[in-house]
Amino acid sequence: MAAIAEVIARANPDIVNLVEIENEAALTTLNDKFLPGRGYRPYFVQGGDTFTGQDVGLLTRIDPDGDQIHFDDREGQSGNVSKSVSKNYNAVITVGDTKILVVGLHFLAQPNRPDRRLQREAQVDAIRSIVISQHLLGTEEVMVMEHSECGMLTFEDADVHRHLVEKTGVDIDLAFHAFSDLETNLREQVVRIRAHPWTKDVPVRGLIYDIDTRELHELH
Repeated sequence: MAAIAEVIARANPDIVNLVEIENEAALTTLNDKFLPGRGYRPYFVQGGDTFTGQDVGLLTRIDPDGDQIHFDDREGQSGNVSKSVSKNYNAVITVGDTKILVVGLHFLAQPNRPDRRLQREAQVDAIRSIVISQHLLGTEEVMVMEHSECGMLTFEDADVHRHLVEKTGVDIDLAFHAFSDLETNLREQVVRIRAHPWTKDVPVRGLIYDIDTRELHELH
């Protein structure tokens, strides 16, 4: 916890999203023992991860509307697979006249595992979330974030496709969306969101978090 608190203290953000939290008590301990006097309040909502028991949580100096965060257990669909995101929360934080929709979540790990591909493809619902937040909640800016050492950098679509055909005997025309360059992939996502006909004319920014240096870099 001390190492995590050091990163937070150094960056000094007003809003902190945390993933893989053991429980509400752990989040409270992080805030009270390791970040005392910094003005944060912990917010936690129980998710649905029965395998690891982990959840996501929020530390913020600006209280969310209604003084609470919410868990959403609705299921997404990819092929014949239906699955919800077991670790997630959403909250609306109002700063002046601006409302910020904060969504904290943790998708399934090991995205290069073929048996998890359909479940992970629920991430494409991000466009739907952006549309909802913009047109119903008045979002005025979109930020797309990726991180170094992403699992999608570790394989190629063709190799996984070939493996699945050999294993199942069924050939399906389906993209896995692996990529070899993090910055290029992020730029393409930013362009795609900007070009979407339902995206309002607002800033769309791309950022990369470097796991080694713990620094956030914005694409220009």
